Amino acid sequence: MITKTVSIIVFLIVLLSSCGGSSKSADHSEEKDGRLNDYEECVTSKDLHRLNGRWILEKISGSPVEVPETRDDPFMEINLIENTISGYGGCNRFHGSIFAENGKVKTGSIASTRMYCLDTQEIENMFLGALRERSFHFSFDDSALILGDDKILLTFRRAE
Repeated sequence: MITKTVSIIVFLIVLLSSCGGSSKSADHSEEKDGRLNDYEECVTSKDLHRLNGRWILEKISGSPVEVPETRDDPFMEINLIENTISGYGGCNRFHGSIFAENGKVKTGSIASTRMYCLDTQEIENMFLGALRERSFHFSFDDSALILGDDKILLTFRRAE
């Protein structure tokens, strides 16, 4: 546990010193054509802390996520202290690993239960497929979290 804490502290020191005194934060990226622009923003420790918590999936590559009223909204919960990600894809629960490195978040393998839900399976497949073993740039827009790379853009709102 101490090694993990020391690693997080060292990472944050290196990350903050690499900003070169820039006052930029990850709050300035824009969404265009379903992709994240301006990846070169400096990420602060405050931004990393804001990643923690429960996030409701709103859009996949600019398309709104709509699930039947009988289903809960797909969500993910990020815990960077324990490097875990968990959530609900619209049908199944999932969990896996997540790491913050070099101003990005990187997910590892994602495991999930294996039920089939005709009414939400397509959304779940896109969501969990996007999360599996991927490196994302991230930004915040008001209360939204945007995870993106050159192939996909996921937009979330913080759960209340």
